[in-house]
Amino acid sequence: MALGDDELVFAPQLPPNLTRVGFQIRYRGHLVDVMLRDRSLELRVHAGSAPAIHVRVGAVAVPLSAGQTKTFAIGPGTSARDATNREGGLD
Repeated sequence: MALGDDELVFAPQLPPNLTRVGFQIRYRGHLVDVMLRDRSLELRVHAGSAPAIHVRVGAVAVPLSAGQTKTFAIGPGTSARDATNREGGLD
């Protein structure tokens, strides 16, 4: 994860011997859950009133608003793509 030009940039790759990694970050007034798995990266923005943030996963750049969750397909032989877009609570 890195800060780009007004966006969070992810180039996800799991360390060897791990099946998933999860953590939280605070970015521009939002609390964001980050969950990296073998074939996906999920970003969940908690409810709040701060303006939308912008994230980039590989070549895919998307806005994320409060209460939104996005899952990106990643992994060998797969370029990052926006796999899902959910709003509201946890599944």
